[in-house]
Amino acid sequence: MTNIAQITAFLEGFVDSFVFTRVGNDQSLGRDVMKLAAQRMRDRSLQDRTGFGTAWQPNSETPTRWQPEGYRAWKEKNYGTGDPNSRTGQMLSRLSMEGRSTVEAKQVTMIYGIDQPPTAAAFGSPDAKLLARDQKVTDVQKAYFAHTGQSKKKIVRPFYQLIDDDGKAIVELCQENLNGLIRETNQANGY
Repeated sequence: MTNIAQITAFLEGFVDSFVFTRVGNDQSLGRDVMKLAAQRMRDRSLQDRTGFGTAWQPNSETPTRWQPEGYRAWKEKNYGTGDPNSRTGQMLSRLSMEGRSTVEAKQVTMIYGIDQPPTAAAFGSPDAKLLARDQKVTDVQKAYFAHTGQSKKKIVRPFYQLIDDDGKAIVELCQENLNGLIRETNQANGY
């Protein structure tokens, strides 16, 4: 007589116990995955000024009727940065990148943004100046413009998508957590 049924039941239970709601470094494995994915997209945007493979076109330095010094210089003067996809700091903030994401046992769903306009206290320094028009546009609307085209020129600067290297980093994170589950299971069974 073999104990194949017991072994099969044990293995099925073990596999089924490895879920995103399992304990992680920050509440759950799924939350760890979401935070890592959001951080990698954010870092790539802020450091490399690229989305997923394409460098962003810089902001215009051409004088216009509304900005005689050019948009980049105007933005630098008013917000402290002339970089693309950075103005109030909200769109690429940790809060907006993690957004309204959810963690379920078998799935992590990342939903960008909090769908609110920025506030100086949350996204800038307490003395940051937000123009009236800044306070009328939500992070979700800004992200839509970045992904579909900004201004009359339809300049596209996508940022909210994972690349292969992100997938590798997420797999490594999950592997570390799985290794922990294996150790816990072995210890519980006297190994």
